[in-house]
Amino acid sequence: MALLELVNEEKTMGLFDFLKSIQKNEVPAIKTNIQVNTNRSIPTIKPEQEIFECYDEVFKTMIADISGLSASEAKEINSIIKNGEGGFLNMGRYQATVWEKYFKGRNWHWNEYEEWNKIFTKLDKFPARFPMKRILFQLRLKRYLVN
Repeated sequence: MALLELVNEEKTMGLFDFLKSIQKNEVPAIKTNIQVNTNRSIPTIKPEQEIFECYDEVFKTMIADISGLSASEAKEINSIIKNGEGGFLNMGRYQATVWEKYFKGRNWHWNEYEEWNKIFTKLDKFPARFPMKRILFQLRLKRYLVN
């Protein structure tokens, strides 16, 4: 039982004992037999080193396909992504920051984004966290209000 610690309070009470304790205004005792895991750790995936070695090249390739960003903005984005907790693997940490600072409300174009946006527009359903350009949001809102 190295990983599990057994907590066992020997306070046994049947239904009638419980009801009697309520009549006497006593706090009922409850038998517990709980197993507590004392070694709680979340499994982590360790990516291969070559993922880290090629990230800069992949980033440069992908950012080059986005029009509307300057070279210095691309460097800033890369720095935000790589230098925080979890690096580029932790999208939850940097996604909103990068979107708000460099894309939201600006004119930009990225073919991959446009492909997915076209698919979701045809379906008239978007993933909950899909970043929407302001113009598209306004069009969808207007269409929703008209219908």
